[in-house]
Amino acid sequence: MENHLQESLTNYPKPGLTKKEEQVNEEMMGMQAWKITTTLAFPMVFKAALELDVLDTIAAVGNDAWLSSSEIALGFPTKPTNPEASVLLDRMLRLLSSHSVLKCRMVETGENDQTRKTQRVYAMEPVCTFFLNRGDDSGSLMSLFMLFQSQVFFKTWYALHYLQISQI
Repeated sequence: MENHLQESLTNYPKPGLTKKEEQVNEEMMGMQAWKITTTLAFPMVFKAALELDVLDTIAAVGNDAWLSSSEIALGFPTKPTNPEASVLLDRMLRLLSSHSVLKCRMVETGENDQTRKTQRVYAMEPVCTFFLNRGDDSGSLMSLFMLFQSQVFFKTWYALHYLQISQI
């Protein structure tokens, strides 16, 4: 059996690349560095979305529901006091859609050219069903995800380097 984990994810620099291929390769390396740098953003945004019942709000409307961030914000457990709440939520939802948790599309609103605007609307991807708060012991992964994102759990990871330098 072949072990793919032993293969390097980065084969840089590759000999014999054209200038264009080198540029593409360098851009890919930059994207990988960016992904490493921002790895914590996705789980924290997803955690906040779960705490705000974003997925359950969309699910309550129906499987094929497409909602804007302002429509989703209306379903929050408490009314937001921040006037920019739907704008901030939209940023969170865009990140979740970039990780294929939500679907995103642009729609036009308004009746004529003067009032016409475009806005993003969001729908659930199938993976969302595993994180819905059904309240019926049906095996939602939400509680486990929330445990893994808790401060207590994270503090154990912060101390991981001590295992390397101290005797247990």
